[in-house]
Parts: sequence; C-alpha cells; structure tokens
Amino acid sequence: MLSKLDFFICKLMSRLSKKNIDISTRRGFWFGALAVGTPILAVVILLIQGLFPAFLAEFNAKYPQWEIPVNQASYYVSYEDLGDDKLQESEQILWSKKQLRQMLIHSNNLESLQDKTYWIGVEVPGEDVQKALNKKAYHFLIGNFYSTQWEVYIDSTLILQGGREHMRRMVFLNLEKILEQKTKGFKLAVRIKNDMQEFYPDTLHLGGFGTDKEYADYQNNIEFEYYISISAALGFNFALGIFFLALWLCGVRKQELAAFAAFGLLQAYLQGSSLAFVPDYLGFLKWYKLSFVCTCYEVLVILWLGVSISRIRSKAALWFFIIAFALPWAIFLTDFSSNQVFSYIWKISRYTPYTYLIAAFICFSQARLVSSHHRRELVDSERVLKLHLSWISLFIIGAVIWHANANYQDHRIVASFLLLALAAVVVHDYRKQELFIRKAPLSKYHQRAKLPEKVSCVMATIDLKSSESLYAFGSANGAGGAYVVEIISKFYTLITERGGEVIQTEGDSITFFFDLEEFKNSFDLIIKSIRDLDAKLKTHLIENRTKLGDTFPNNLRIRAAIDAGAIKPSWQHFEGRDVPSWEQTSDSNIFVDVARLLEAESKVGDKLKSSMIVKNLPDAKEGAAFQLKDLSVITTSVVIKHGRSLDVKIASFED
Repeated sequence: MLSKLDFFICKLMSRLSKKNIDISTRRGFWFGALAVGTPILAVVILLIQGLFPAFLAEFNAKYPQWEIPVNQASYYVSYEDLGDDKLQESEQILWSKKQLRQMLIHSNNLESLQDKTYWIGVEVPGEDVQKALNKKAYHFLIGNFYSTQWEVYIDSTLILQGGREHMRRMVFLNLEKILEQKTKGFKLAVRIKNDMQEFYPDTLHLGGFGTDKEYADYQNNIEFEYYISISAALGFNFALGIFFLALWLCGVRKQELAAFAAFGLLQAYLQGSSLAFVPDYLGFLKWYKLSFVCTCYEVLVILWLGVSISRIRSKAALWFFIIAFALPWAIFLTDFSSNQVFSYIWKISRYTPYTYLIAAFICFSQARLVSSHHRRELVDSERVLKLHLSWISLFIIGAVIWHANANYQDHRIVASFLLLALAAVVVHDYRKQELFIRKAPLSKYHQRAKLPEKVSCVMATIDLKSSESLYAFGSANGAGGAYVVEIISKFYTLITERGGEVIQTEGDSITFFFDLEEFKNSFDLIIKSIRDLDAKLKTHLIENRTKLGDTFPNNLRIRAAIDAGAIKPSWQHFEGRDVPSWEQTSDSNIFVDVARLLEAESKVGDKLKSSMIVKNLPDAKEGAAFQLKDLSVITTSVVIKHGRSLDVKIASFED
C-alpha cells in the first residue's frame, strides 16, 4: 500500500513529465522518488552541513566579555567647548567639573545644543592598565559616534578622529604602545559635534580592554548583527512581500494577500532602515519620524492581518484602518525633536508584542465561532484548523518578540521564519479559491468578444453511486479523494473529446452539455456518452482492483439526470476578479430541473446499477431512442419538490 508521500511524489512526477505514471507500481514510485528526492536531498544536505550551522552559530553567539571592562556610568560630560584654538582649556573643564553622564539628562541637554560641540571622557586607572598589559588586552572599545566630526584624545594628545563614515561602526583603539607608556593610568576624552539630530551621538557602552581574540569575536558579532542578520531578515521579508503582492496584483483581490504583502514589505523596510546609509541619507530627524510612522504601521498591519485571516469584513473595520493609517503622518509633519519622536517609538514598540496577541485572540475567537454547529457547514473543511494554526503562530511570534525585547535579543530571524505558518494558511486559502474557479472552466463561449444571449442545449449531471467506499479506501491508503478525482478526470476527458462543454465538477459529480445548434443529435450523443462513461468506469474499477488489490471497491456506479433547455454564459465577480459561470435564461429552469431529477432518481432508481433519468425526450429523436433500446427502461411519474409531478424515463444499465 502506498503512503501519502508515495502518492504525492508519483502524482507530482506525472504532472512534471506530462505522463501517466502508474502510482500503484514500485517502478513508478521509485522513479518519482529518485527524480524528486535527489535534488531535495542535495539542497537539504547543503543547508544542514553548509549554511545552517554557521548561521545558527553566529545567531546564537554572544558578545564577548572584556578582560577589563569600563562602566559606562564612569564617563564624564562637559557641554562647554571654547573652540578649536582652546582645546586643552575645554578638556580641562571636563576633568575639573567631573560631571557624570546620566543618559536621560544627557539626551535632554543635547536636545537644546544642536550643532554645538561637547566633551565626554573617562579616567582609566593604573591598575586597569597593568591588567591589560598582563593579559595582552591592547584593544580598547570606545563605542559608536553619530557625528560628522569627532576626535579622541589621550592625555590631551590626539589619537584618532573621524566622522560620518564611522556610523554604525564600533570605534576601537589599539593601545599597545600607549599602555606601555601610561602604566600609571590615563585620561581618555572625546570631542563630539552634535550636528546630526541624534539624541545619543555618543553610545559609549560595553567598553573596555580586550585581547586579539575578543576583538575579533566582537567585530564578527557586530558584522553579523548589523549586516548579515539584517540582510537575511530583509531578504526573507522582501521576498515574502513581493510574492503576495504579485498574487494580489494578478487579480486575486483577497485582503489576506494584501495584508501579507504590506506586512512583508514593511518588515523589509524596518530591517533595511537599520543599515547605516539610511539615517545618513535621510538625516536622523526624518529617519526617526519615518520610523515612527512605520512602527505605527507595523501595529496596524498586524491587526489587519489578524482581521483579514479571520475574514472579518465590515465598513466599521474598513474606516478604522483608513483613519488609523493616516494618523501617524501627523507626527511626521510636526516639529518634534529626535528625542521626542524616539520616545513615542519606544512606547509603541513596547506594546508591539501585545498586538500579535490581540490578532491571535481575533483568530481564536473566529475559530470558535466557525466551529460551532450552525456555522460548520458554511466553511471549508480545513477552515477551523487554519484559524487555530493562525492564532497559535501569532501567539508564538508575540511571545518571542516580548522575550527578545525583555532580554535585549534580536528576534528578526526567528519571527520571520515563524511567519511561514501564516503564509501557509494564506496560500492554502488561495489554493481553495483556485480550485473553486476550476470548477467553472473557461468555455469556448466565454472566449468570444460578445457572449451569446442564449445556448440551447441538452444538459446532464452525473455523480457516482457508492462513492463513499472509494473515499474510505483513499483515506486508508493515504490518497484521500484522489481516486475519485481520477475518475471524474477521465469523464471530463471523454466529454470534451466529443465536443461537450463541462460546466462544473464538484466532488464526485460533473455537469456538462451539448449544444443543440452545433450537434443536431445532442440527445443521442449525450445518452451514448453516459453509456460510454459507465463502461469506462467499470473498466477502470476492474483495472485498479487488479493493481491495488481486492480491497479496492468495485461497487461504484453512476446515476445521471438529463434535460433540455436554454442557458447563457456570464461572468461572476469573485474575490476581485471575473470568473466564468453559467445562468439559465428567463424561459428555462434547466439547472433546477436537472437537480430535481437527480434527486428523484436517488429515490426511485436502482441502488446497485447505473441508471439515467430523462425528462422531455422528444419523439423525433430516433437516435436517442436507439441508445436506450437495449436498456431496462421504465416510464413513470415522479414527484419532486413542492409537489410537482414529472413524467420521466428511467433507464438502468446491466452489469
């Protein structure tokens, strides 16, 4: 017996090679397994042995602890600068006042000192110098500078200077020679110009002396965090956003696709904006304002994603999101400072994880609602499962981001991969929609520039008797309803080869017609086709029973309802795009009558034999009468809905 994987592989290869590979044979299975499994296995080996270990090792790597750390609370600050010609006097003010740098007060002071130059510094005692010499920890980490001009002095001697080109780059000093000269300690001072509207132009933290190994590890971690990690998250989210945007732009007007596209592209921007050149190009104030807008949008898009996956459609929700998406730009147009804007960003970002939890609650509530008895029949069979998967995914993402924020950890990569579960839900919904559209195939009538007003035809609906046994066999053998689909597909091929038009396929049934104007013998053609379909079904059952074993059901038969009338092609608007459909004309009830006839046949027809029920068979159609000649035909009257009585012929096929 074949597993689901066996069946999937062989079916996939059948489509790729456009050949009918017999999935019941070992040869067919191994052909599919080899063709599909080899490239997949090669990629998996490459990822496991080549990329993932190195990436995960870098992702989990922690910044090294410096041999001799310097506490950031030990830094002094002075906002008095006497100009380029009095540098030593300005530096002496720093050491004479020894005003400790308190970050909140420091940022508030700098807010009123735009384009001014100030000093910060730290005293390194002799004992730390001796420790650094003993452990060969010659590398001294100062931190980051967001300024167009900064200078580093040791005991009033200029050691290093830089500017805009060092943004997002940690500044290290190699002090091997200086330490040998300054064994009793030294004073390190930095002169910074506050001209980039950044509220922390000097992010001096985690400083201290380190060895060559610690220096190399630190540089490696910095490169990974600020470039590789960001680029990986950016690329993943950008690809995700473009994929769903393409689906949405191609006419699949589903809110879920638009929300996911917005989410992916927004996350890609948020990652990309962390790269150094973005604030450098925009300026920190504009960068912060734009970051505030995007942070607000992140919250709103998460809510929109939860609402759209839950399929909550209302004007109230629409207007809420329209107004909410417009409001953040009010901050962008204000004259707020970088410090003020950042405080808003920080407050909003603190509550971002809870937004995921709210979206998870929306999906959970909807799952509970649609799983109730009175709604179960209105949704697809996987709908409740997908809603549960959605709220669990959103909940986990929220929990991961909350934990990462609380512990100052990077959550970008983990959160991005967790989005795949939500993406799977949205793609599955898209697949369901495509399957719905395939049930209404594009006919030659829909390809005309002007649709015909009327098509006189003979229509038939066929479904399978006792198909439950075949569904049960498919479930037991990992194939689901594939065996039923295989039969309906063969019916489809035979009908279209004879010039018939298939209107719809639904489960174990198929509806089709023959045009009376194109085929004058439509009645006998449709009856002959039904008989041939019955013969094809019986042959198919015998062949599969031989291949798949005696447990393969052979009790399936067909029942068919036939009627004549007039229909017309039309276009139905579905999920933002036009789908081909058919309607009955004002003087015809052919769709209703065929459905009622099929319902009547299930009550009066032979349960064990294939049969067809025919209404209004014209006497002039001798060909049709000939097709019924050797069958067991009875003429009777059946009562359908609303007490309506019909005279019909019921023909049973002998096995």
